[in-house]
Amino acid sequence: MPLIKLHSFRGLSVEEAEEKARFSLGPQLDIHATRAVRRRGFRGLLGASEIEILATRRAAIKAPVASDIYEARRNFISRLETATDTVRNIFDGVSALTTLYEYVLSRGVSSQLAEGMLLSMKGFVPPLKMRDFGFVKESFREYLRKLIRISGGIDPCGLNNVAVMIGPTGSGKTTTVAKLAARMKIDYRLSVALVTTDTFRVGAVDQIGLYADALGTPLKVATDGDSLAEAIHGFADYRVVIVDTAGIGGTSPEKSFLEGMRSAMNRAGRCMTYLLLDMRAHSANQAEVLKKFSPIRIDNLILTKTDECAVHGQILDVLVYTGIPVAYVTNGQNVPGDLRKATSLGVADMILGDGFDSLRQ
Repeated sequence: MPLIKLHSFRGLSVEEAEEKARFSLGPQLDIHATRAVRRRGFRGLLGASEIEILATRRAAIKAPVASDIYEARRNFISRLETATDTVRNIFDGVSALTTLYEYVLSRGVSSQLAEGMLLSMKGFVPPLKMRDFGFVKESFREYLRKLIRISGGIDPCGLNNVAVMIGPTGSGKTTTVAKLAARMKIDYRLSVALVTTDTFRVGAVDQIGLYADALGTPLKVATDGDSLAEAIHGFADYRVVIVDTAGIGGTSPEKSFLEGMRSAMNRAGRCMTYLLLDMRAHSANQAEVLKKFSPIRIDNLILTKTDECAVHGQILDVLVYTGIPVAYVTNGQNVPGDLRKATSLGVADMILGDGFDSLRQ
């Protein structure tokens, strides 16, 4: 695996350092670390500090190029022909299925998964409908709906919901916490409390503190597993407790904190975890995120930043192979508007490139 070159940028604030990074690397960044460091030169000798970020240019997810789709299509036709019983079935099936195969590849679905799913469709699509692309596509949509698991998310009728947000740095945890807190407090008129364990990232506590003040919700800061358990117990009278956590970006303090978090959740006994997956990432990177957070039980998924990528089929591998249900989808920065409750039809539509209208607000 090639080494990733991290670029360092400094400024008197996080915003200034990020502005310098975007000027140098372009608008699409992955920020791997943010820290306070001593300033260079004479002022540094006097104890002055500044903010340093380590960043890389983000590689955009693109739909497969035409030559790749053509080659995959040719291989798919070959397998499709060997999978049929008669010459008539071959010609009845190739046209619509291969067109759909090209289409789902263009939406980011992996060729291996697309091939297996479409080949299996020959068993339940009527032969006379095999040449009807519209019918075959709708059959595939229904097939997706049956495969994709959905959870109800936070139960507004529950007495004491504890929702723990976990995920890598930059996946949108703090903003999602604010969206969920606002939704529970404004739409359902529930008592909401916030806890943050993100004491590693510069400005993280201040950021969630601003959201807490705006919503009029109490906030506690936990620095280890014991204080997290204590904070959750202290909010036992609240209907909803939402926990924002530190991202996993490769530093040992963050990784070791997972063990303390797992212990605290076991003691609390009523926590549900929500792993945030950045939809801009490739399915292989999303699988790596799942591996990093494997020390913690993953109850639900939240698909974030869907508005920042052109295709969404890359998530299908994760949904099919792990079976973890999807709770929410986020598609913007507006609080709480850009948070939608997942539905199986909505996620299927998103994967097939048919919009977000069937996701519930």
